[in-house]
Amino acid sequence: SAASDVYKRQPTPSSSLSTSPQKECPRCQECRLAVEDAIKKRLSALEIKRRKFDYVEHLSWMLRQRKCMERIVQMSIAGNKEVLVENGDKCGDECLFIPADYRTNADNVSLYKFRVALQANVYAGKLFHLSLLLPHLVTGANFGIQSMLNGLVAMVKLGEVGPSCRQFLRGVDGGSENNNLASLAMNSMLVKVRRFDVVQQIRLPPSHSHHWLTDGLFSTIEGWMTGQGFAGCATLPELVEYLTKRFSQASGYASKRVEINFLLVNFAYTKWFKGHVEEKQVTRIGDPLIWRHIWVPETKTVRVQYKYALSDEGVPM
Repeated sequence: SAASDVYKRQPTPSSSLSTSPQKECPRCQECRLAVEDAIKKRLSALEIKRRKFDYVEHLSWMLRQRKCMERIVQMSIAGNKEVLVENGDKCGDECLFIPADYRTNADNVSLYKFRVALQANVYAGKLFHLSLLLPHLVTGANFGIQSMLNGLVAMVKLGEVGPSCRQFLRGVDGGSENNNLASLAMNSMLVKVRRFDVVQQIRLPPSHSHHWLTDGLFSTIEGWMTGQGFAGCATLPELVEYLTKRFSQASGYASKRVEINFLLVNFAYTKWFKGHVEEKQVTRIGDPLIWRHIWVPETKTVRVQYKYALSDEGVPM
């Protein structure tokens, strides 16, 4: 369904670069270099001040998006039973490759590595649902939907998603597993089958899109896999055993639910939705950062709305 609710667009950084809150987006870099160039060329104090103002304006806008996202996450941490909040991301760092050795030397540096990745679907205050991804698994739309549904089913089994839970807020990045028509179709499907009244897919600005829940988790795991005291893992069972032990001993995770699974196959969701999505009418879906799918009782249909940034405000139709 085409969007029926368009909010006024604010300038957003646009990038296909890898995303991280610590990195600069193209707009960040443009503003910073403009200030440095003005100082280097000894332009007027007024011009330097103007360029600094543009830089601060951009950073302030980006931080507003993060504050809005943080308020959403806090709803989950506070125990709101009506709202389910998820933050999902994938880590493909080579520290997860098997066999993993703490000390790299001439005997093991050229050996073949079994390229293992990790998908994290984090429900703040409730569950860290971790899926180890083997080399044969293809990422993309089917993978993104499968990992989301696996985490959702795990939350249902834990009793965290009951009849009173009517909103599902998904925090994602701009990867191919999230930014696709099939994911938007699945969001609508979850509303159409009346599992939720509202499903909202949220992205932070490109190159600033990762959230501390997932990035902090990945940094912790990387430290365990590369730091002192790591004896190495030669097989997948050893990797699972090692991570399970470290999570149980870590003060920041000992009191939290952590599940580690293997995601072996994806269902062909793109083929399932084939012919049911007006692909020619719904274009440029990567531009809006926020998509909302809401149940309309009067017509018994799903209304799809979008806006370009989380902090944008408007009057819903």
